[in-house]
Amino acid sequence: MVCWAHTLCKNIELHFDENDIPFIRDPRGSRQNHGDWTWLRSGYFLRWKNPTAENLHNTEVTLIIFSATPDLKEHLQQLESRPDWRQSLMDPFGLLVIVAENLFLELSMAINKVLCVLRYTENLVLRSAGGETMEQEFDFVGLHNISKHVIYLKEGSLAAVALVKRFCEGHESIMKDVTCTERLFLMRSVHELLLHKATSLEGLVLRVAGMDSLTQNLINLVRRLCALSISHTTLMVWKAFNTVSQRDSNSLKEDSQAMKIIANLTIFFLPTTALA
Repeated sequence: MVCWAHTLCKNIELHFDENDIPFIRDPRGSRQNHGDWTWLRSGYFLRWKNPTAENLHNTEVTLIIFSATPDLKEHLQQLESRPDWRQSLMDPFGLLVIVAENLFLELSMAINKVLCVLRYTENLVLRSAGGETMEQEFDFVGLHNISKHVIYLKEGSLAAVALVKRFCEGHESIMKDVTCTERLFLMRSVHELLLHKATSLEGLVLRVAGMDSLTQNLINLVRRLCALSISHTTLMVWKAFNTVSQRDSNSLKEDSQAMKIIANLTIFFLPTTALA
């Protein structure tokens, strides 16, 4: 039995400025707010020789991991010192349980980091909404990048669920041919663990879906605030124009009165001037 797997998870670098404001920054440098174009990519190769053999001496297990994370390395190194490490020979899918757990932790940490920035952005927008206009120039680029991170995390979570479910399907097909009672009991336990990891990843999918809805609500609210701000500015300009027009009208009335007075004086004095 041979199993290949590839995982791709969005990397999120969270930082805080001197005012304790969270922001996302690309470790390679980026001019865009909350911009990060780095990824965590890993590959896994598992070969299980004679999976139905009752004697462990006839079983051979090979696991190769490409670009393993430090947490995954530490977890596997701890497994080596445990007394029950031989269970990995009876059912090496237990190693894939560790892989699924590490993938869950990677996605969960990335989601929490994006959620931290999203909550701060939400508070900023709601404070502006209290005044019904934008208090300051809003960071549309930052909100767009947050929305992209949420989309990438959603795709990564769905892919992780599909991967672990495929592990479950392959594991179940091998269990059908196992006759050893002890190994079958262990494989059922491992299978339950795989199902649990798949359910946990599905929970992350629901979290990211909620974040996606929140992000869209914020985008719609910002659009409304911008429209109100434009309307407010237009109204102020119109009021200023009316004020200026009213002043010009008053000036014209005053000029008209002055012209009437001059005309009357001219009519009064003109005949006398002619007689003289």
